[in-house]
Amino acid sequence: MSSINLYKSDGTITLPNGSSIHDDITLDYFKSAIEFAGAKKQALGTPPWVHLRFLPGYVDDHELIASICFYDQLLVSVSLTINLYKTGKSDGAAVSADTELETKSLHERLLRKLLGSPTRHGGTNAAAPTDESERLNCPFYWEYHWGEIASYHDAESGGTFIKIEYGNRRKESNQAHESRVP
Repeated sequence: MSSINLYKSDGTITLPNGSSIHDDITLDYFKSAIEFAGAKKQALGTPPWVHLRFLPGYVDDHELIASICFYDQLLVSVSLTINLYKTGKSDGAAVSADTELETKSLHERLLRKLLGSPTRHGGTNAAAPTDESERLNCPFYWEYHWGEIASYHDAESGGTFIKIEYGNRRKESNQAHESRVP
């Protein structure tokens, strides 16, 4: 199904273009690496938060979109989405609930193939929802000693993602950022 791999042992991500993202990658390394040369800065957050978006290849003939988040030099998270839109998705008007549900289902099939059954979903260990709307809005999580992988739909942005979070880095970075701001 894929030319992407997520390693349960340490959170390493191997992308379709052959590049890898490890939990110890720094912003300086990322910006200097030839395989990430096309990354574009996103207008998100306040420095030293840095968000970059890039296109690392294709999964099942669909474009893979990746976003990487750093706090200063520290890798905080990576978000991936397999783009099922035929003409791209440039704004909220182009979002289709059916396509987002199809994207989420594809993400979850891929994650189950690579990682097995999720640890939990929707914050519970109860049976997974069967209603389409509930399925779209029900996140699934794979938890590991190094962090977690989630498949979720963000109702605010309209996007559906696989997010790889490393440890408590987001919480610790948020705390560090808040202590910097007067």
